[in-house]
Amino acid sequence: MVNYPVFNLADMKNSPKKIGAYFDWYPRYQRLKRGQLAPVNALLAVFFTNLEKDGIHYPLFGKENKKAYEKIKDQLQPKNPMKPELHTNEQIKLMLTALTETLQGNKRFQQIKPYYHKGGKHYHLNDQGEVVAEDDHTYAGHVEGFNINHNVAPAGLALGANGCGDCHATDAHMFKGQIVTDMFGPPDGKPLTISSGRLFGCQPWVFYLNQFHQLYLSPYANLIMLLVVFGLVLHYTGQGPKVADYYKSPPEIVWFPLSERWTHLFRMLSFLILAFTGYIFFFNNVTLLRLSFGTPQTAVVVHWVAGLIFIAASIASVALWGKYAKFVDYDKEWLAKKGGYIGGKEAAVPAGRLNAGQKIFFWLTTVLTLITGITGVFLIFKNSLPLTLSCLMSTIHGFFAVIFVAAIIAHAYLGTIANPGTWQVLVHGKVSRNWAKKHHSEWYKEYEEQEKTGKP
Repeated sequence: MVNYPVFNLADMKNSPKKIGAYFDWYPRYQRLKRGQLAPVNALLAVFFTNLEKDGIHYPLFGKENKKAYEKIKDQLQPKNPMKPELHTNEQIKLMLTALTETLQGNKRFQQIKPYYHKGGKHYHLNDQGEVVAEDDHTYAGHVEGFNINHNVAPAGLALGANGCGDCHATDAHMFKGQIVTDMFGPPDGKPLTISSGRLFGCQPWVFYLNQFHQLYLSPYANLIMLLVVFGLVLHYTGQGPKVADYYKSPPEIVWFPLSERWTHLFRMLSFLILAFTGYIFFFNNVTLLRLSFGTPQTAVVVHWVAGLIFIAASIASVALWGKYAKFVDYDKEWLAKKGGYIGGKEAAVPAGRLNAGQKIFFWLTTVLTLITGITGVFLIFKNSLPLTLSCLMSTIHGFFAVIFVAAIIAHAYLGTIANPGTWQVLVHGKVSRNWAKKHHSEWYKEYEEQEKTGKP
């Protein structure tokens, strides 16, 4: 038995049918320590070693392998002297047992413990003489490949030049290509393959989930936003803005204290930055990125900082408004009448400091903040995460971010165009008595009772 290396064919379906034939070759991708994926040509080495007392595996010479092989070659099935590979536990056991015997008295070693290295695993005999297979981390050659850094393709042919589908399409080699991991796998000695994505750490189920993001969510996210805007235009056309006389009444009651106005301001501004940078990442808008930030690293840092500010402001908002967002019985009437937003005229509906619609929006954005916040923090450290977890976090983050933006568009419409003058409350924090009595009747009753005591 001789030591011999076998260079990996990246995609077995596209391998040449005969010597000299042309074929499309795709590299094997490997995740580097820094997190990047690099194209490599992996060397699949098949060889024998002996584990010495110092813990080092010393490769066996060809003559040492041959001596053991000659002893058992007639017992190997099938018999093929031109391909003396071992691929079943029975064959491996025969060879390791023969090596254990023929290496006795070998002056190179103080301890005789032969190992067979193949397909990213090493095989050895336990105390009972049975074969044990373990992941092989002894030699870097089993997991590291030769970097491909020559014959570089032009930018127009680079992965990503034609969009996300270059890597994330159903038949893209980046994730779905079949990579050889063992040239002589059990039970029949034929090559074993694994999907490229799984090889560098992305489980198949996550890839299919990520495909939903790339093939459906990203292309149709703009359509989702347009449908939301179209729905709001229909509402405005049919319902029109609320222009009741009490909107013109002088503001007298402090409705929005300074602490709440600052919290809302920080939350609003940080969300706008998140939406803008997120749009660039979501649609891979390189032109807008360069015009706005210069480098991807700058845009990423801005997104991170804005995200952390948004999370902090959201925590403050829960502390400030959480006690007002509890649902009570009269909220059912508000929901039954849809808050007067549909039907052509304003309905007199009871509401506390937050009406039922605002409560729903508050809890919806709280949940969305929790989801996008947790996944976003994970993605800050994505280069240190397993690729499966990184892909999962990215998909969840993008999906719920789209929902978040759609909800904020509706919220902005209701707070500006649909209710003229409402946005001014964010500046001075005051509303008129007639407005409070009309829109938040239950809260206004409490306010009047407290006003009589001198402590509203």
